[in-house]
Amino acid sequence: NNLWLIKHRGGLEMNEKVRFILRTVLVPMLVLIFMFTGNLWSGTKGKIAGKVLDQSTGKPLFGANVVIVGTTLGAATDAEGDFFIINVPPGTYSVKASMMGYETLIQKNVNVMVDHTTRLNFLLKTTVIKGKEITIVAERPIVEKDVTGSGVIMDAGSINRAPVIQLNDALRQQSGVYYTGETTYLRGGLSTEINYNLDGVSLNSGLLSDNWQRLNVTAIQEISVLTGGYNAEYGHAMSGVVNVVTKEASTLERNIHGTIKYRIRPAGQYHWGKNIYDKSLWKYTHYDLAYWEEKLKDPVQAQGFAQYFKRFYGWDGNTVPTAEQLLSTYRKQITPDPILGDYTKRPQHEIEATIYGSPMNKMSFLLSGRYKRGVNIWPQAEKYNPEYNLQGKLTYYLSKNKKLTLDLLRGWYRSCTYTESNWNNFESSQEAQWQPNSDVRNPYDGQAYAPWGGYWLKGPEEKALNMATLKWQHTLSPATFYTLQLTYLTDDMTELQDYSKLKTDVSTVGWGDSWFDLGGNFRLESRQIQVNNYSKSKVLTAKGDLLSQISKSHQIKTGAEFKFFNVDYQHYYMEFPAGDVWHLDNVFNGKPVEGAFYIQDKMEYQGLILNIGVRLSTFNARHKYPESIYDPLAFETWHGGDGTHPSNTVPIWQSYMPAKDWFATRTKDYRSFFDGHRQDKNTVKSSWKFAVAPRIGLSFPITDNSKLRFSYGHFYQRPSWAKLLGFPTSWYDSDPYGSVRMDQWQGWYGHPGLTYDRTIQYELGFDQNLFNIFRLDFTAYYKDADRLTGFSHQSTYNQSGGGFAQTGWGNNVYTTSTSRNIANDGHDNIFYTNSAFKDIRGIELSVDKLFNRRWSANFTFNYGLSTGGVTGYWQYREDASTPNQPQSFSETKVTWISSYIFKGSINYVTPRSFGFARDINMGLYYEYFAGPQYTYYPDDYTGLRVPNNKRWYPHQRTDLKIVKRIPLGNITPVIGIEVFNVFNNYDRFLLGGDDLKKWEEHKELPKIWQSGEDNVWWFYNSISNPKRMVYVTMSLEF
Repeated sequence: NNLWLIKHRGGLEMNEKVRFILRTVLVPMLVLIFMFTGNLWSGTKGKIAGKVLDQSTGKPLFGANVVIVGTTLGAATDAEGDFFIINVPPGTYSVKASMMGYETLIQKNVNVMVDHTTRLNFLLKTTVIKGKEITIVAERPIVEKDVTGSGVIMDAGSINRAPVIQLNDALRQQSGVYYTGETTYLRGGLSTEINYNLDGVSLNSGLLSDNWQRLNVTAIQEISVLTGGYNAEYGHAMSGVVNVVTKEASTLERNIHGTIKYRIRPAGQYHWGKNIYDKSLWKYTHYDLAYWEEKLKDPVQAQGFAQYFKRFYGWDGNTVPTAEQLLSTYRKQITPDPILGDYTKRPQHEIEATIYGSPMNKMSFLLSGRYKRGVNIWPQAEKYNPEYNLQGKLTYYLSKNKKLTLDLLRGWYRSCTYTESNWNNFESSQEAQWQPNSDVRNPYDGQAYAPWGGYWLKGPEEKALNMATLKWQHTLSPATFYTLQLTYLTDDMTELQDYSKLKTDVSTVGWGDSWFDLGGNFRLESRQIQVNNYSKSKVLTAKGDLLSQISKSHQIKTGAEFKFFNVDYQHYYMEFPAGDVWHLDNVFNGKPVEGAFYIQDKMEYQGLILNIGVRLSTFNARHKYPESIYDPLAFETWHGGDGTHPSNTVPIWQSYMPAKDWFATRTKDYRSFFDGHRQDKNTVKSSWKFAVAPRIGLSFPITDNSKLRFSYGHFYQRPSWAKLLGFPTSWYDSDPYGSVRMDQWQGWYGHPGLTYDRTIQYELGFDQNLFNIFRLDFTAYYKDADRLTGFSHQSTYNQSGGGFAQTGWGNNVYTTSTSRNIANDGHDNIFYTNSAFKDIRGIELSVDKLFNRRWSANFTFNYGLSTGGVTGYWQYREDASTPNQPQSFSETKVTWISSYIFKGSINYVTPRSFGFARDINMGLYYEYFAGPQYTYYPDDYTGLRVPNNKRWYPHQRTDLKIVKRIPLGNITPVIGIEVFNVFNNYDRFLLGGDDLKKWEEHKELPKIWQSGEDNVWWFYNSISNPKRMVYVTMSLEF
């Protein structure tokens, strides 16, 4: 029997007949499809289509030439005057229509967007003057009739006009996005359910479902954010897709373009509350001379001081320090190292440069680099959080129809604070939320004076991402082209505690020991806990695509993709109790694979646009698992829990691992002993998991100015490899023969029965042109999510990641079960299950004013409601006489995600008539998030009590950008300021218990327990809404 075949939702094995069909029919079919077609995994091109007519008669013109000026792209009209041009990179173009006997007509400012059809009609006049041209400005349609799903597109111009410094700044301004300062929710979905793509290549390495987001903004041509109803070509994204397309120059022009930008944020304090080391704080004023004089009156304490000075300062152990010496020593102890104390004196610098163009015929290039000397708003273990990002693209046309492109990316950062790597939340382990980064966010943090090598703290996180992509594109005809693509991506992360800054050696502060200040509040040095993390992920991706406009009304996309992973995950946690070393480790590696195939048809008719597609996804962990979930090392043959053959009762450690000390652990020389070691005879192989995802989208143009749209689709996402391959262990140096212990502290055991998480989306929308100025967009959506391996996002600092609210009582944010063996009820193995569900519904209302060279505006309102919970069994018992324990079913309302969100932005550019004040861009952005709901009644309240009867304070923020452009021929200097949180709005954490009662009754803030001071550093959330920040920018555009 194989106990892993637990009937979780979607976790059933397929029978042998189905397995035979898949092996003999489906897999060969996928291989053939891959060889001859491919996969447009994330769109990077658009289409232009329309008609050419005789202006006087209205009759179609057959054989008219339509070309995109400055490119080799073009088409000829058919007998009905129709034309289409596919494979058009996003951007703004001039399009020319010409025919013998007619005036040539050029329409400029034609905007092309990814996955969109730009409609363009030409009315040509007859003429006898050869070569006469007429130029007009094309008008972008306010209602785009071919769009069947939800999403927003920002081109390079709109990004430059808005208060945007990094990619997340652009995303947070969009409808449906809820950004908390540390994580992003999209229509109630988690950040791990969003897939980021750069020029059609996924930036997700798959190990922890995190995305590389630190891209260079000056290199971006377009950002598209898909929030609902996206096509079958998009996979591994249950909540949204972010497509970033970089700039590309025309090979017909010999111009070089670019931007060089410098940005500085002046030194200052950007968190709420006083400086962490302000001398007026209780920790400085309380311990005065009188305090130490009073302490010395107690002979026991006086002798204790003598021993303290002997150990840490080399005294003889008999001499008692004076009150003056105690005061002087204490003040030195709580005088911070300049790395910490000068945190408000460091400006933040950033420089970015992007150059692109075509230096020679048939070739174009893009080079972009950015370096940032980041400064944390809090004190931290190092002066700076440096980062850089390098991007390159080289395109060469072997002929008019054949193109070869090389894309390169190198990103790196080193950070002492929160990052997007998911090492700080439940995606890696429960222990992660108890391992803060090495920064100090409260004056009374126990590590406020030594965050390096501190108790519980992790070391700085260093991460490097490398990506190389080679693309071959061949245009077979004006209606058909294919692309073949090979990508190699590596993602390396290291977190190491740094003990080089410690001033003592192990003879003074040994392993398992800490040195406290004289007041007993702060660890000055500590060697009590070590936390070292490593992860490496290598991904080789082979994919291709075939796109064919088989008729005026049908555009077919089809393709396949295969990914080959090589992952290595090492998490070491060691605590040093007296005379021993306690290990909590999670160490594994693997070579899993996944693949996908899709086919899609975009049908465009006069009164109907229809997107229909289907996607097949598959993965295999390629891993061996124990036959019994009660015996994680597969040491014993499984006997079905008959009570006579209990698991894990023999010295299983002795069979494969010698005893190791803490130094061996640090140097990783025992890693191979842990890594997936199991007895083959008692294991089972992982199986292929499959998911079939139908997608359908419809758009009904009601009039020329309005449309109705509907979409329905299944969206699947593979759990991160850490959830499928985890191999956690708990053990002591002094007891290398004990049973394997697995629990929630250090991670969760890999579960071969895990299958795809699933979300079924329904969406209904209505778009209306208002007065040929504004676009009204109304959308209602419903997301039915089940088989989930994660319920919410819980991070180290913002519990639940909700920005300014904490997870309520009883919310289970992770979805796991345990297996209890017969040998010892304390030896429970914990593993992920597909047992969570969520129910998300909402409405979105937006009003847009498209930019017309002077101004633009956007206003959005979102209302959403999320509920969810966990089903199935939380505990499986080996003893058949004892029943398994079901989850206590409870559907929880997700109160920490704001249910009401309003956003508004206005951009204005002064006209040339303003003289010197011309070309000044002013961009204003405002956001309002309703506060979370909570329950409070005074003690003497006698009426009916209902939950969530009150709502907490809202989040508000205003950002401003003012930029002055100074055109000087081909070079344009630009100066400006960007101000974030203009009005210094602050967020308050939602309180609970007695703190909430004191606030409701007396508006009394929570207190620091040692001093009784108001804990403003915690109560006012400096992560979701720090104090006003002003950036000064200077740049050159050419």
